Amino acid sequence: MNEILAVADVLKTIGGVAVALLVLLLTITVHEFGHYVVGKLLKFKITEFAIGMGPALFKKKKKNGEIFSVRLLPLGGFCAFEGEDDAGAPGREKEKKGKTEQVFEGVAEPEDDQAKSAPALSENAFNNKKPWQRILVLIAGGLTNIIFAIIVTAISFSAYGHFAVTPAEIIPARTSLEESYSLEDGDKILEIDGKFIYLTTDFISALDGKKKGDMVNITVESHGKRVKKQVVLRSDVTSTGMTDYYGALDAIGVATTLIFDTPADNQFINGAYLLGLEDGTIIYSLEDLYGIISARASGDEITFKVRVNETEKLMKITVPEGFEEINVEYPSLSEQNKAFKRFFGINGYYISYSIDSTSASIGFFEGLYRAPVYGVKTMLLTFRSIGGLFNGSVSLSDISGPVGTISLTSQYVSRGFNYVLNIMALIGISIGIFNLLPIPALDGGRVVFVVIEWIRGKPINRNVEATIHFVGIIVLIAFAILVDVLKLF
Repeated sequence: MNEILAVADVLKTIGGVAVALLVLLLTITVHEFGHYVVGKLLKFKITEFAIGMGPALFKKKKKNGEIFSVRLLPLGGFCAFEGEDDAGAPGREKEKKGKTEQVFEGVAEPEDDQAKSAPALSENAFNNKKPWQRILVLIAGGLTNIIFAIIVTAISFSAYGHFAVTPAEIIPARTSLEESYSLEDGDKILEIDGKFIYLTTDFISALDGKKKGDMVNITVESHGKRVKKQVVLRSDVTSTGMTDYYGALDAIGVATTLIFDTPADNQFINGAYLLGLEDGTIIYSLEDLYGIISARASGDEITFKVRVNETEKLMKITVPEGFEEINVEYPSLSEQNKAFKRFFGINGYYISYSIDSTSASIGFFEGLYRAPVYGVKTMLLTFRSIGGLFNGSVSLSDISGPVGTISLTSQYVSRGFNYVLNIMALIGISIGIFNLLPIPALDGGRVVFVVIEWIRGKPINRNVEATIHFVGIIVLIAFAILVDVLKLF
């Protein structure tokens, strides 16, 4: 039986990776199709449109000379324009009405034999087109990715709903005010103070800066219906960044579970999820845990209920001698935590929040108008993330290269098709924006050179441009490898 399950897991993993590769291939194909469509509209001469990279598995040449191909490696694709990567030899000529016409004069470097023997480029070759036309073709790929992502989001919203922050469990109220103004288990959060929550960053910004006792209006989907609730915040909210939503979760009362980080010989089991006491008392926080321990004395035995490797069990600990010396009143929980961890030999705790990733229902028409807003917000978040790499608020370990993207996507595949659509939209927007950045080798970098040519009235030496783009692609590949390697540590 174990062998059958192992084989099933392997097949599931292979299937997930295969679908992830298809998602990435579709995203890149959409990108290249954007170049292709705008190129055709502006009458650029296209030599080949390829799905995938590497050796060709299938090739078909159209009457106009264009080649359509499907290639072995599902990790890329391209739309090749005539003369797009031409080095621009001096005296470069174009064919026009049966005669040749010199395009650029007086370039200093001498002609080589290859330039003399190379066939003349047509008037529809990439570098023979007007700068504004080339710019449109270059930005078309990224913009098509973004538009396609918004369409995918609209389909996902309309068919499956919108992923909403959903507290699976709310800590029981400890005051009469909390009892009257609180969320319930399973409430799917849609709006806070009238602002729709598209992303977790919206959730954070809606509560950031608010204080314990503040009242907020939260619209939720509860038992299939939209309900407006007033909720009193249980703690202050101070966010340290766009991924720090823990304070906001604490403020609305989301239940937490402590996970022990201890040495192997410690009586607290390393990696154990602390559920509560043997008698059923639930422990949500350090305050709960230390409140229970503080009521004991040296030599007392406490039996906790924990979960280890998905199995519930009892964990018995004995309060060590000398406990009374550190079991005193502390000015803050932080000071008490330091003393108790040192005394019991605990390295620290991880905290797991009781949050579900579920979908809230959105009607077809609501999905249509919310999808573009979601797309814009995701683009802005992508820009913030890129900026965060430079100001230190985002680390390299927070982003993914190709391998990390495929791995993440394959995990989403196992959760359902709605997750596939969601990650497809996120990848599309990310690739679209990234390609529009003014970085050599990317579409945005090529736009910069075209704009310079437009302003100067003549291009930068094509050999120099080609070298800059070549260095750019090497740096980008090295960066992608570095990002994936960092994930291993």
